[in-house]
Order: sequence, then C-alpha cells, then structure tokens
Amino acid sequence: MSKNAYARREVCNRRMQEIHDLSLQAATDAAIRATFLARYSSVAKIADDFEATHLKVIQEAADFEVEDEIRASFDKMHYAVKSRYHRETGAPFGGAPAQPSGQASVVKLPKIPLPQFSGDLTLWPSFIALFNASIHNQQISAIEKYQYLLASLKGEPLNVVKNLPFSDEYYLIAYDSLVDRYRNKRRLADHHLNSIIEAKPLKAETAEALHHLLDTFTENTRALALMKFPTDSWDFILLKFLLDKLPRSLREKFESAHRAEEIPRYTQLTKFLAEHCQVLEAVAGPSSKTKSTPVSSFVTNAADCSVCKESHYVSKCSQFLKLSPRERQAKARDLRLCLNCLRSGHGMKDCPSAWACRSCGTKHHTLLHYEQSSNTTPKPESISATPAEPDAVPAPQSEDAPIVTMTSRANRIVLLSTVRAEAIDARGNAFPVRILLDSASQANFITEGCLRKGGFRRTKHSATVLAINEARAATTRGLTSLVIRARGRDDTRFSIETTVLSRITSPLPNDKVEVQPWKHLKGLPLADPEYFVPGGVDILLGADSFVSVLREGRRKGERGEPDAFNSVFGWVLTGAVSPSVQAAPLRSFATTLESIATSVGRFWQLEEVPEDASCSDEDRRCKEIFAKTTYRDPSGRFVVSYPFVSDPPTFVGSRSIAVSRLRALERRFKSDPEFRAGYNSFMRDYLDSGHMEVIRNPFPSDGHIYYLPHHGVYKLDSTTTKLRVVFNASSRGPDGLSINDTLLSGPKLQQDLLAILLR
Repeated sequence: MSKNAYARREVCNRRMQEIHDLSLQAATDAAIRATFLARYSSVAKIADDFEATHLKVIQEAADFEVEDEIRASFDKMHYAVKSRYHRETGAPFGGAPAQPSGQASVVKLPKIPLPQFSGDLTLWPSFIALFNASIHNQQISAIEKYQYLLASLKGEPLNVVKNLPFSDEYYLIAYDSLVDRYRNKRRLADHHLNSIIEAKPLKAETAEALHHLLDTFTENTRALALMKFPTDSWDFILLKFLLDKLPRSLREKFESAHRAEEIPRYTQLTKFLAEHCQVLEAVAGPSSKTKSTPVSSFVTNAADCSVCKESHYVSKCSQFLKLSPRERQAKARDLRLCLNCLRSGHGMKDCPSAWACRSCGTKHHTLLHYEQSSNTTPKPESISATPAEPDAVPAPQSEDAPIVTMTSRANRIVLLSTVRAEAIDARGNAFPVRILLDSASQANFITEGCLRKGGFRRTKHSATVLAINEARAATTRGLTSLVIRARGRDDTRFSIETTVLSRITSPLPNDKVEVQPWKHLKGLPLADPEYFVPGGVDILLGADSFVSVLREGRRKGERGEPDAFNSVFGWVLTGAVSPSVQAAPLRSFATTLESIATSVGRFWQLEEVPEDASCSDEDRRCKEIFAKTTYRDPSGRFVVSYPFVSDPPTFVGSRSIAVSRLRALERRFKSDPEFRAGYNSFMRDYLDSGHMEVIRNPFPSDGHIYYLPHHGVYKLDSTTTKLRVVFNASSRGPDGLSINDTLLSGPKLQQDLLAILLR
C-alpha cells in the first residue's frame, strides 16, 4: 500500500488539531473566535477526507488497535470542534435543511433491537460490530453506554463486568474487559476448525442432512478465510475431511464423475454436493413435507381387533371390556399392543397419540388404569402420583416417587398459559414451538426433542428438578441457549438459557375444550389459537422470562370463563373452563433446581466453624505457597510470591499489547495537558515509592515475563484524587493468556453476607 494514504491522513489530523486548538481559545479571545468560525466551514471536508484515507489504511494495517485509536482521537477532536461551534453560534445540533412541502414524508423505520451476547464466540464479531455502531460510537454519555452494555449481556459475559461499580469512569474498563476476553483469534479459529473436524458423518442421504453438512464446511471455511488464514492452500485437507463425512455410495458417485483427475479440487466436491442436493429435493417432491405426520399411524383401512378378530378397535371390543384392568393390561402385553393406544405396530415410547390416561394422567390407556392396593391407610382419591418417565407403567407409590401432577374429580378443566411461537435453529431458520408460561418455575426448560430439532449445542449440567412438596420430578440432561420470537415478528427476538429435560408435561390442556363465543375475548389475537386442542409443550418459560414477555392489558372473564392477559406473543388464556367430556388430571407447576438436602446443608455450613478440610486441593496448595514464601524485607514490607497454578507460565505477545496502550496514552497526553500532568505525577510517585523500577537492560518480549498494560480513569468531580491509574492484569495476549489466568485464587477469606447479618 502506498505511503500517500498515511500522509494524507496525517495532514487531515493536523488540520483538525489546529481548528481544535482554536476552538479552545475562542471563548476568551474575539480575534481567535472569528478565525475559528471562518475555518469551521472546512471541518466537514476534513472529516470526510480523513474517513476515506483511514479506510484505505486499515485494509492492510498490521496493528488494527493502533490504527483504531488514531481514528478515536480524531473523532474526539472533531466532535469537540462541532460542540464548540454550536455553543458559540447557538445553532441547533444536527440541524438539517427543511424538507420541501411537496416532498413525501420520511418513512419511520422499525426500531433495531439491542444486540445480545451470551458468550458464544461465533456471535462475538457480529455482536461487537453492531454494539459499536449503535451504542459505543454514538455521542451519548458513558453511563448510558454502560447501561446499554449491561442490558446486552447475559450469562458468562455479564459475570465479567457486573461486579464493577456502575459509574461513567468504569464503562471503558468494562468494555475493554469484554474485548480482552472474547476478541480471541486463537479460540475463535479453534472453534471454526473443530466445527469442520467434528461434523457428524452423513448417515442418511437426504437433502436436509446434506445441506447441513455442506453449510457447516462452507460457513466455517469462509470464517477462517476472513480471519486471514490461508484456506486456499488447504484444498486437499478440506477435500479429505469432507469426503470422510460422506457415505460410501455418495463417494463412489463423486469419484466416478472425477476419475480422470489425479486429485479433485475441494470446490469441485462442494459443487457436486450442491447439485446432488437439488436432485434429492426434486426426487423427494412435496411428499417430504408431510413425512413427519403419517396418517397411517392414526387411521387404518381395516380396524381388525386383535382380541376377537372382528372389524372394530380393541378399545371397543366387548370381550376386552369384560376383563378387569389388570387382565386387560396382561392381555395387551400378550398381544404386543401399545399400552397407550391399544394398537399394534409400535411400542409405547414411539406412540404418536397425544392422549394419556384420564384417571391419573400417565401415558397409558384409560382402560388399563387400576387403583393401587396397599395395607396402609389409603390416600385420598383426589391426589395421585405420576411418574416422570413418559413410558412408565403405573407402579405402587413410594416415598421417593416424583410427584408432578394432582388429579381432580371436579368436572372442569384449567387452561394453563400456553403460546405458539418460533425458535431460531442452529442454521438461523425459524421453526414452530409451543411454550408454557409458568411464573412458579425458577428455571426455563426445553424438551430433548425440541433440542434435537433445533440442532442446539448442549453443555453438561446435572441437577434435580423439584415439584410440589419438594418431590423429585426429573433429572436434567444439560443446558442450552436459544433465541425465540413471536410468530413472524423478528422485532420480538430474545435469548434464553434453558435446562434440558426428556419431556416437560403431558399434552395440555388435559382434555378437549368446548369453544364458546366468550364476549370478553372477541377480536383479540390469541397467543395460542388452538388452545382447546391437547398438544405437547416444547419449552417452559420460568418466572424470570415470564415477566419480560408480559405487556399491559388484561381481560377478566365471568365464572367458568378464562381470563386473558397481553404478551409479546398475543393474548394468553388462563383459568377454569368447562370441558367437552369428563376432565382429566389437573397439572400444577412449581419447579426449582435445588433439593431440600442442599438447603439443609447450607444451614449447617453457616453454623460450622471453617476447617481446612473444606478447602480444595488448589486452595490448600495456595495457602502452602503463601506460608512458605512470604517474608518481610529489611524495610519492613511483606514480600509475597505469585501462586502460579503450575510452573511459571510462558507469555507470548503481552509486550505488544502494553506498548499499544502506551502509545494511545501518549496521543491523549498531547491533547490533554492536565491529564498528562496528573498521570506523570502518579507514575513518578509510584517510582519514588519503590513499587516499580526502570528497566536498565532490554528484556525479551516473550517468556516468563508479563507486561502489564495500564490506563487512567479521570473523574473531574472527585474531591480527593481526580486521576487513578489502573493496571490491567486480565489483559490477554495473542496466546489468549493473562497473568490472572495463571494464578491460584485461594480460599474464600470473607464471611458470607448472610452469616454476618445473622450474628
């Protein structure tokens, strides 16, 4: 790249610096004020020229951070000049020429939602770019930017910054901490390459599966190319990886089509697979869209009874109905019938029927239900236990049986708050889900089936879900994050973290509801238009998410009519209504991810005197290092060794980060003499106190050496120290390692707040 771009940019920077210097003196000198106002007309052109040349420079710049700091310094001068001009002249900010009366009015665009980030490295580049454009680079106060930043973060990223004080001077510290943590080229490259290497081999030669595999390779290869990796020279490697993921039949077709070439190109393979996808889609035709709901699972042309061989269903057979429930169950097992629908050809696990027992709510046919006998005092008939496993046969109750439902004999049914929405799968496509809103749940849940359908990533997590009366209802199967939205409305997107379960509940409502023309619901767009038809639940939103989806508005019904409340999904129905037939079990939800044993354990932990036995191995090792290496020097100061996790670590590239921050400070010193004087005073005092010393001989850049970057926090309204210098030990180098990452944290020395309050 020619040096002319650097030169032109420097000329623009100096011209803006001259006008900025004039603006600082314009308030006290009338002659300088006139000169400033005269030169102001060239400010816009200087800014445009700077922007054009700066874009050329950064396209091939080796150190983006340094170049971006030059841009930030120029923008600061530019907006300071504009601010001074508007104060001097009284002109309105952002004044635009009046619109001609005959011109059409400007269309109001929809609001862009605040970007969200929950720690997924693949989403970091797009998140930080959107946040910078919409918030960070805007002319708003630092405290407002800080508020927007906190609102944009969830999970681990929020934990990085949430403990910092909420004040304007800490915004840049929080912002830099996030950038240092997640702007990690090494980790991001590892993720993209692992996505290629660990892609699942193609088992079924279908268009959907082949598209997914091809997209995995294409998207991650492009991402690595954008990160300046030489993907063009990886042709044979990518070819080998992708061929290994294909079934034998598909590989044979490709090799046959390119048998004349010694080594085919990777692009030839991707083109071949894309064309083969089109062939599979054409052959499959529209029938593939209805494959997931085969009618034959529910209806047969000849309903031959397996008991008497007559033309009717088993549930209508007079011989079968004469048997007792226990005899019916034994008969169904002998005939190898599904215990849920009493039909052959599949087991209860694979039963497509959404119905369950009307007596206890468990997944088995009502004709097979029988009351459990016991020598103990019988329990009230209105309450029964339901196993958490969907395919479990009713068994005698025990003390440990998980209770998730209550059975009511009243001839009514209660509508729970269900909504129809859309989830965004791993490929960015929306698919329909049914959600239960539950203000009594402490967590969000998702079914295993919905997780697989969306292709969401699962992280390991194990906990016990408790239901009513502290009963164990289920064991979790991991955690995942996903994005949901109202149907067809992208402006309602929001992210949630959910716990994975095998299933959440049996179909809701418990039975079909008779649709009635309730006057108070007339004209309302319902969140679940099919609320009256029993159906499965894919996702449960707990109390945290429940509140965020509510909107102003409620319609109260008469006795026997459901209430409706407004939400982002539409109007949600809840309350007791009359069923079309006798009501099935009533379900009530209240969940927590903590057992009673954990609560009791915490109580005793508060009452115990801490012992060394409670320390982990790492905490004990940290204390040993402290005891063995700490001493007092002749001046009376304590000297403590760093408690490294392992041998003294090796750091790579930390010096370049520290030098880059120092150059940024020096540029600020030129434009802010007061800041420079305060910074020099602090560092001089630090040097005189012996906290640091000048390096006489050159130190190597890499090795067992870590260079601490530092910056200043300047607070004008402080009555004591206006400037504080912050040393950032969490700054990560190109190797993704900071000195804080290599140190043992040691045991917790402070008492819990609750223990202090209880004293």
